[in-house]
Order: sequence, then structure tokens, then C-alpha cells
Amino acid sequence: MNNRLLHYRHYRDVDIDTLNDLNLTRAAQLLGKTNQWNPTGRRHPHPEVARMGADPAWTTQVLRLRDRFADHGIVGVLLAEQQGTSLTIDT
Repeated sequence: MNNRLLHYRHYRDVDIDTLNDLNLTRAAQLLGKTNQWNPTGRRHPHPEVARMGADPAWTTQVLRLRDRFADHGIVGVLLAEQQGTSLTIDT
């Protein structure tokens, strides 16, 4: 069996959810400290992330990871703006 498949086999759940009041604070925390996957380098403070989440022109989602060892919680955030017929990924 492929080692890559063995390595990832222990993941149990990856859930994608819409940004909401329950996960907003964690999403803002991640956006404030993550550089590796932030293509723009922009930092979005909590109120701005809340505004994006309430704006229908924005797609705002969070990714939660659980494996056989633990619930790692929210480990990813997507902020993308609708521009015409396409989405432009911000973060």
C-alpha cells in the first residue's frame, strides 16, 4: 500500500462549515497568525471577518479536522469574494 495513503488513513472527519457566531473568533485568530497559506498577506481583524461573513458577496467557510487521536478543531479558513461569475480567493 502507498505510504501516503497509510499516513492519511487515520483522519476520521474533515468538516466544512459556514462561518458563524460559534466559529468566528477562532477563524479570526487563524487569519491573524497564519502566513503559509495567506496569498495576499492581508490581516483581517475580527470585525472585518464578521462583516465578510454577513455579506452575501463573500463565501466564508471554516474547516474542522478530527482524527483517531483528537478533535483538532478549526484548522482552516476560506474567504472568497464573488466577482461576476467567479470567486476570488482572498484568504
